[in-house]
Amino acid sequence: MLSWIILIHVASTFYMTGLIWFVQAVHYPLFQQVGEGDFPQYEKKHMRMTTWVVAPMIPEIISLIAWGALDPAVWFSWWYWVNGIGLAIIWISTAIFQVPLHTRLLGGKDEKTVAHLVQTNWIRTVCWTLRSMALMYLLSSYIQIH
Repeated sequence: MLSWIILIHVASTFYMTGLIWFVQAVHYPLFQQVGEGDFPQYEKKHMRMTTWVVAPMIPEIISLIAWGALDPAVWFSWWYWVNGIGLAIIWISTAIFQVPLHTRLLGGKDEKTVAHLVQTNWIRTVCWTLRSMALMYLLSSYIQIH
Protein backbone atom coordinates (compact mmCIF):
# COMPACT_ATOMS: atom_id res chain seq x y z
CA MET A 1 0.00 0.00 0.00
CA LEU A 2 2.72 2.45 0.96
CA SER A 3 4.58 1.90 -2.31
CA TRP A 4 1.42 2.84 -4.24
CA ILE A 5 1.01 6.00 -2.19
CA ILE A 6 4.61 6.98 -2.87
CA LEU A 7 4.16 6.21 -6.57
CA ILE A 8 1.01 8.36 -6.71
CA HIS A 9 2.86 11.17 -4.98
CA VAL A 10 5.87 10.99 -7.30
CA ALA A 11 3.73 10.77 -10.44
CA SER A 12 1.44 13.64 -9.47
CA THR A 13 4.34 15.86 -8.37
CA PHE A 14 6.37 15.31 -11.53
CA TYR A 15 3.24 15.75 -13.68
CA MET A 16 2.39 19.04 -11.96
CA THR A 17 5.98 20.26 -12.27
CA GLY A 18 5.91 19.73 -16.03
CA LEU A 19 2.46 21.27 -16.29
CA ILE A 20 3.38 24.39 -14.32
CA TRP A 21 6.39 25.03 -16.56
CA PHE A 22 4.11 24.78 -19.61
CA VAL A 23 1.65 27.18 -17.99
CA GLN A 24 4.41 29.62 -17.01
CA ALA A 25 6.35 29.56 -20.29
CA VAL A 26 3.53 29.17 -22.82
CA HIS A 27 -0.03 29.26 -21.56
CA TYR A 28 -0.17 32.38 -19.36
CA PRO A 29 1.95 34.52 -21.71
CA LEU A 30 -0.48 33.66 -24.54
CA PHE A 31 -3.28 35.34 -22.58
CA GLN A 32 -1.91 38.57 -24.05
CA GLN A 33 -2.89 37.32 -27.52
CA VAL A 34 -6.58 36.83 -26.74
CA GLY A 35 -8.73 39.73 -27.96
CA GLU A 36 -10.56 41.85 -25.42
CA GLY A 37 -13.99 40.95 -26.79
CA ASP A 38 -13.27 37.23 -26.61
CA PHE A 39 -11.48 37.29 -23.29
CA PRO A 40 -14.34 36.76 -20.78
CA GLN A 41 -15.61 33.68 -22.66
CA TYR A 42 -12.05 32.44 -23.11
CA GLU A 43 -11.31 32.82 -19.38
CA LYS A 44 -14.56 31.07 -18.42
CA LYS A 45 -13.69 28.10 -20.65
CA HIS A 46 -10.08 28.19 -19.49
CA MET A 47 -11.09 27.90 -15.83
CA ARG A 48 -13.56 25.08 -16.48
CA MET A 49 -11.16 23.05 -18.62
CA THR A 50 -8.11 23.68 -16.44
CA THR A 51 -9.85 22.20 -13.41
CA TRP A 52 -9.53 18.72 -14.92
CA VAL A 53 -5.91 19.18 -15.91
CA VAL A 54 -4.80 20.32 -12.44
CA ALA A 55 -6.84 17.65 -10.63
CA PRO A 56 -3.60 15.76 -9.69
CA MET A 57 -3.04 18.48 -7.06
CA ILE A 58 -5.59 16.61 -4.92
CA PRO A 59 -3.93 13.17 -4.88
CA GLU A 60 -0.57 14.93 -4.60
CA ILE A 61 -1.40 16.45 -1.22
CA ILE A 62 -3.36 13.41 0.01
CA SER A 63 -0.51 11.05 -0.89
CA LEU A 64 2.08 13.23 0.86
CA ILE A 65 0.02 13.22 4.05
CA ALA A 66 -0.70 9.48 3.75
CA TRP A 67 3.01 8.76 3.22
CA GLY A 68 3.83 10.52 6.48
CA ALA A 69 0.95 8.86 8.30
CA LEU A 70 1.83 5.34 7.16
CA ASP A 71 5.58 5.73 7.63
CA PRO A 72 6.31 8.09 10.55
CA ALA A 73 10.06 7.59 10.01
CA VAL A 74 9.83 9.76 6.89
CA TRP A 75 8.92 12.70 9.18
CA PHE A 76 12.57 12.81 10.22
CA SER A 77 13.68 13.49 6.67
CA TRP A 78 14.52 17.09 5.93
CA TRP A 79 13.50 16.44 2.28
CA TYR A 80 10.01 15.34 3.34
CA TRP A 81 9.52 18.69 5.07
CA VAL A 82 10.91 20.68 2.14
CA ASN A 83 8.43 18.80 -0.03
CA GLY A 84 5.54 19.45 2.35
CA ILE A 85 6.30 23.11 2.96
CA GLY A 86 6.68 23.66 -0.78
CA LEU A 87 3.30 22.06 -1.38
CA ALA A 88 1.72 24.24 1.30
CA ILE A 89 3.16 27.36 -0.37
CA ILE A 90 1.74 26.20 -3.72
CA TRP A 91 -1.75 25.77 -2.27
CA ILE A 92 -1.57 29.12 -0.47
CA SER A 93 -0.34 30.87 -3.63
CA THR A 94 -3.14 29.26 -5.63
CA ALA A 95 -5.72 30.44 -3.10
CA ILE A 96 -4.49 34.01 -2.60
CA PHE A 97 -3.14 34.82 -6.07
CA GLN A 98 -4.11 32.58 -8.96
CA VAL A 99 -7.77 31.88 -8.15
CA PRO A 100 -8.66 35.54 -7.38
CA LEU A 101 -6.75 36.77 -10.45
CA HIS A 102 -8.55 34.31 -12.71
CA THR A 103 -11.86 35.32 -11.13
CA ARG A 104 -11.05 38.98 -11.84
CA LEU A 105 -10.26 38.10 -15.47
CA LEU A 106 -13.78 36.69 -15.89
CA GLY A 107 -14.85 40.34 -16.00
CA GLY A 108 -12.64 41.04 -19.00
CA LYS A 109 -9.09 41.32 -20.15
CA ASP A 110 -6.86 43.47 -17.99
CA GLU A 111 -3.17 43.69 -18.91
CA LYS A 112 -2.07 44.36 -15.32
CA THR A 113 -4.02 41.37 -14.00
CA VAL A 114 -2.55 39.10 -16.69
CA ALA A 115 0.96 40.39 -15.88
CA HIS A 116 0.33 39.85 -12.15
CA LEU A 117 -0.88 36.31 -12.90
CA VAL A 118 2.35 35.52 -14.75
CA GLN A 119 4.51 37.12 -12.03
CA THR A 120 2.83 35.41 -9.08
CA ASN A 121 2.78 32.06 -10.86
CA TRP A 122 6.57 32.01 -10.50
CA ILE A 123 5.94 31.13 -6.85
CA ARG A 124 4.29 27.88 -7.87
CA THR A 125 6.74 27.23 -10.70
CA VAL A 126 9.76 27.54 -8.40
CA CYS A 127 8.11 25.57 -5.58
CA TRP A 128 7.09 22.65 -7.81
CA THR A 129 10.57 22.57 -9.33
CA LEU A 130 12.26 22.57 -5.92
CA ARG A 131 9.76 19.98 -4.68
CA SER A 132 10.63 17.67 -7.56
CA MET A 133 14.30 17.97 -6.72
CA ALA A 134 13.64 17.44 -3.00
CA LEU A 135 11.46 14.46 -3.85
CA MET A 136 14.30 12.88 -5.83
CA TYR A 137 16.60 13.24 -2.81
CA LEU A 138 13.89 11.92 -0.51
CA LEU A 139 13.34 8.90 -2.75
CA SER A 140 17.05 8.14 -3.02
CA SER A 141 17.46 8.22 0.77
CA TYR A 142 14.18 6.35 1.28
CA ILE A 143 15.25 3.56 -1.07
CA GLN A 144 18.58 3.21 0.74
CA ILE A 145 16.84 2.89 4.12
CA HIS A 146 14.15 0.48 2.97
